[in-house]
Amino acid sequence: MNTRKREVLGVGRTAEILSEGEGKVLKLFYAWVEPEWANFEFMAARLAFQNGVPMPQPFELVQMDGRFGIVYERARGPTLLAMFSRQPWRLSALIRGLSALQAGVIRTSGDGLPPVKRSLEATTQRMIESGDLPSDKGAEIMARMRELPDGDSLCHMDFHPDNLIFTERGWMIIDWMNARCGSSLADIARSALIFQIAGPPSGKRARWLFEWAGRLVYRTYLREVQRLVGFSMDDLKAWLLPVAAARLAEGVPGEKGRIVRLIQSLLM
Repeated sequence: MNTRKREVLGVGRTAEILSEGEGKVLKLFYAWVEPEWANFEFMAARLAFQNGVPMPQPFELVQMDGRFGIVYERARGPTLLAMFSRQPWRLSALIRGLSALQAGVIRTSGDGLPPVKRSLEATTQRMIESGDLPSDKGAEIMARMRELPDGDSLCHMDFHPDNLIFTERGWMIIDWMNARCGSSLADIARSALIFQIAGPPSGKRARWLFEWAGRLVYRTYLREVQRLVGFSMDDLKAWLLPVAAARLAEGVPGEKGRIVRLIQSLLM
């Protein structure tokens, strides 16, 4: 792929987003990212797009300067997180919109993607072997996980306000690297966990708004997604345990203590 100069539109933990001609962007993964990760996201994104999920169209998998990337349709507009900051009075309505979008995704078939339970089991096992999870707690989490249902829903597994962009065509969902097939409650538990333990975004005003609104967001999300999907809180908590254990593997700064305390409370 040619190496012409591209505008940097955004920077994430695994990739940067670059301009790629008219109406397109290049999600260029960092050099340390394994090629298999890029291949997987491209496959998962195509599956979701073909199944009618509102998202930028994935066009092709490319390689540039030893790095792998995916060319996507460009989604122009603010993220839901940015809209929280600019229009805090709309917070409840925006969370209801997020919940409705997620309900639509998990009603979609995830057939063709790896099982979410298998992924959570493998990650939890790594956390046990690394010592991040005490072996006794890890063993109990693994035992409880084996009792959970499989399911066949499309699970985004990173469904949160910074992965939703409001465009002229409506909401679009981005970042499909974690997509899996399984119980819809796995996806909901992942979002609930993020709302519970994720730290505030950068920026003084955004930080203040995040801290002020955090509890309201969490309560509104749980109430609305439960109304739309229908599930018991006990069933959700059963999924929250392995999802929290797997989140430890991501090493997000500032989260470990909160995740460990949550796991301990769920095991009581």
